[in-house]
Amino acid sequence: MKALEIKKLLEPIPKEDFITGSTTDEVGKCCATGHLRRLLSGNPNMYNFTNLVGWTINEKIAKEIQFKDILVTVNDGLILKYNQDNPKDRVMAYLDDLIKEGK
Repeated sequence: MKALEIKKLLEPIPKEDFITGSTTDEVGKCCATGHLRRLLSGNPNMYNFTNLVGWTINEKIAKEIQFKDILVTVNDGLILKYNQDNPKDRVMAYLDDLIKEGK
């Protein structure tokens, strides 16, 4: 899955529905990888851990982009280059950079 495809999946999700420090709150918020897992699962409206951990993100997404670990780090604000106030803004900036690189 290319960065542009990932960006298109995450764009419609409101900023306030992105969290840090956990994959999901099991109610309606996730980190970036949690949202991807949820959206690509068989139950995209389920936010519980069972729905999100049934498969590994590396198997379905990171075949073309080895981004999983860095995406989590960007989401959580641990990469200085991506210092936006909101996790979604950080992730979108990172994906924009990947898109510019043709990934």
